[in-house]
Amino acid sequence: MTRRYFASGQLILIIMCIIMSRSKSYAQFKYFGGELKFESQYQDVLNGDRYSTSFRRNPMFAINTAGDIFSPRLFYFTARTTVNGNYSNSRNGDNFYNIKQYFWDYYNVDVAMFQYSPLKINLSAREGEFTSESQYSAVKHFSNSRRQEQRVSLATHQFPFLPTTTVSMQQTRSWALGTDPYDLRSQQFSAGISASRGNSSMSMSTSLSKMNDVYANTREQYYSVMFQGAQELNDFHKIDVSSEYYRYVGFSSLAGSALYTGTLNSQFGVSTNVTGNASSGTSYSSTSLGVGQLVQFVQDENFRYNANYSIKTSQEVYDNNGIKSPYASSDWNTGVGASHGRSIGFASISNSI
Repeated sequence: MTRRYFASGQLILIIMCIIMSRSKSYAQFKYFGGELKFESQYQDVLNGDRYSTSFRRNPMFAINTAGDIFSPRLFYFTARTTVNGNYSNSRNGDNFYNIKQYFWDYYNVDVAMFQYSPLKINLSAREGEFTSESQYSAVKHFSNSRRQEQRVSLATHQFPFLPTTTVSMQQTRSWALGTDPYDLRSQQFSAGISASRGNSSMSMSTSLSKMNDVYANTREQYYSVMFQGAQELNDFHKIDVSSEYYRYVGFSSLAGSALYTGTLNSQFGVSTNVTGNASSGTSYSSTSLGVGQLVQFVQDENFRYNANYSIKTSQEVYDNNGIKSPYASSDWNTGVGASHGRSIGFASISNSI
């Protein structure tokens, strides 16, 4: 399993090196630069008969490059490597604290291919290491952690008869050695579509995540789907709908809503909202339904009035060792309001109840 993650993390770099070595006349670097920085700080304090000192050093080194192969429209890449260090020593009386830390971002590569074609491709890979060694008086602590990440995404572009579609896959691995070892691996698959035509628009996305804790020998999955849509019936009436579904370990939830907004004339406006939710866990389930109504009246440019009410009913069932206990509830809310606002010279006045 370790070899698979390591090999996939190097794949993009190997492909780039092969292409550039065989296409020297077509490959070129647009930018190559770096940065070297060093910060140092010393401080000492005498408080009564207690003398304390602190000394901190922070070196940083980075190399950046960017280029293309054949054309930026076909193959464009950026690459970066960074090394950061943190070394500090402090002493307060007989106690002292020393720390040595460094983070090495081995590579951070992004590749954009066919960005102006009907199918765009983006690849990215990064890997880094963090090492920390600390000592507080006679107590020492050491940790070393690594992280790898690879991502591939495909997206349609300027298809007149197809919705805009994006598909991506990402995998990561984080592991550490030392006093607190761990090995976490994850994969995420996601897809989304969006489209609009005339006065209508919609978007939908879904994702599946898999988690694997190697040391704890546990595996988990998370799944989600989201949908949004809008329809303008005319210049004065509009409908918006949305829904979302989540599924985790031992829990699932489905929620949806529909909103109507309309303008009856130059003075009256209304909106109606309907919501629903259903969720369940290992020992409970819950459902709810709500309706809300808002009416607005504009008397003139200075005075506005509104009235609203909402109703929500809920049903919850708890399971305690096979004994189910249902609970039902209802909420009613209503209200009225008025607002006033006007400008007098360079000043403006507004108030509401």
